[in-house]
Amino acid sequence: MSSYHFNNRAEGIFAEGFFDCDGKPVRDTFVWQMRAKLVGIAGRNWSRAQNADLAASFSSAEMNAIMCEIDHPHVRIEFDMDYYGGDYTSVGQHAYVPEALIDLLGGDVAAALAKFKRIDPVHMVGYSGDERFDADGEPLEEFEVAAERCA
Repeated sequence: MSSYHFNNRAEGIFAEGFFDCDGKPVRDTFVWQMRAKLVGIAGRNWSRAQNADLAASFSSAEMNAIMCEIDHPHVRIEFDMDYYGGDYTSVGQHAYVPEALIDLLGGDVAAALAKFKRIDPVHMVGYSGDERFDADGEPLEEFEVAAERCA
């Protein structure tokens, strides 16, 4: 098991006692930053227990992949909370999931969507397998797709 900068007690504040799913300590501010990326403003008033549950739902490697730089390759996944399979003719929402997270999960795009967006993968409509985007949804040029991965 690798350790990351956010597991190193010498590099931050660990007052809240957050741990990943493997029992490694996770820096308080890192959990708050990850919460902001995954949940947005809706997580602003989360309790300590909610933050602890968030940290405990990921391995440190998954956290590292999720918090990769904005210009690292992401896969565009379309989902719709009203979709449960079958033919789909509407336009859903898009999530830009770090490719490094998908790789960590053995290429399972649905599992990566579930981890990243915290929704049931049954709502996944599809994904773009041959295109890569940055975290904001801007297409990456071919030479950028070969960029170093986060994890």
